[in-house]
Amino acid sequence: MLAQRWPWLVAAGVLLIAYLSTFVEIHLPGHWDHRPRGSAEDIAKLKDRGDLNVLFIVIDTLRAEHLGSYGYSRDTSPVLDRLAHSGVRFERQLSQSSWTKASMASL
Repeated sequence: MLAQRWPWLVAAGVLLIAYLSTFVEIHLPGHWDHRPRGSAEDIAKLKDRGDLNVLFIVIDTLRAEHLGSYGYSRDTSPVLDRLAHSGVRFERQLSQSSWTKASMASL
């Protein structure tokens, strides 16, 4: 009887672990950016400023943990690190799709 149920029990365990992992937040060690996180009200106040420029840097298949501005110890991205240090860097970003073409169109 147990021999017939073990695949279902393993699948249920994997699904439970996958669900619980969505509640875990990973913070990279040595994170240098200690600026306070902005809120929705802060974003709404930006419309009153006249000195803002927007620059989107879109890179396909680049992992944040390999950038110095996200705590990577090797000097792999000095120019991007300078931009991130002087601008606004988003810690939590989501892609519209795993497919690059659809994600670029959503921008």
